[in-house]
Amino acid sequence: MRAITLFILSIALTAIFSYSLNVFLKEDYTTLTLKTMLVPCFTWTVLILFAYAKLQYVRFTNYALIATIVCVSGSAILVPCGIYNFMATKPDIILSIISVLASVIVMSALFYVLLTKNGYSQKWWWAYNILICINMTLFYFISGS
Repeated sequence: MRAITLFILSIALTAIFSYSLNVFLKEDYTTLTLKTMLVPCFTWTVLILFAYAKLQYVRFTNYALIATIVCVSGSAILVPCGIYNFMATKPDIILSIISVLASVIVMSALFYVLLTKNGYSQKWWWAYNILICINMTLFYFISGS
């Protein structure tokens, strides 16, 4: 239940940043949601599905909790830039890019520490990093940048 609560919190925090990107993307909210919320969910959805298929129940629930702690931490890093995008008269897109990169780097480092501390294979960490690169590439091409 804790993992579900953290995941919902992560979605809410990410939404603040995601919807602030409309100042740059200028799209209807359905398209904006698809691009900025569903594409980023790709990484965590794939990781959770793999974990569900590969890990026994106790290991899976622990892994899911670790993943949601990492996810909510990364989402929290995006919030200040999201608020900035909403409030600034002419927000700078570079700050959004830096915010996303900072979020990804912090999540990677935190995921590594928590996985190692809990005895998980580094393959899970590598899977995250590969999937986040795929995720960011998808977002880049879908956004038409």
